[in-house]
Amino acid sequence: MEMFDAIHSCLLDGMWLVSVHPVVVDGVMNGIDIRGAGFEDKMLQAGKDGATAIEVFRDKLMASPHFSEDTQITAMPGVSDTAAPEFTIRAALKSPIRLGAVPQ
Repeated sequence: MEMFDAIHSCLLDGMWLVSVHPVVVDGVMNGIDIRGAGFEDKMLQAGKDGATAIEVFRDKLMASPHFSEDTQITAMPGVSDTAAPEFTIRAALKSPIRLGAVPQ
């Protein structure tokens, strides 16, 4: 739950989560795919120092205690005909989690 709280606390004004999925390779969760969206006007205002709002969100995730510098934007909106463009970030975990066998 702490990771989800961290993701939520990094969201900028006007952004929301669309979906969150674990990235599991060989029984180890090493990241989380975060799909989000935001009101275009709010996201334009939230960008700073030449960075987009999505880049600011990514940087806030990397600064949290849960996600590493390998966190990256994997899909970013281009020219959009929607007022709430979507984006995707793969947040790499600082400490991957080995998943145990599920009892049957």
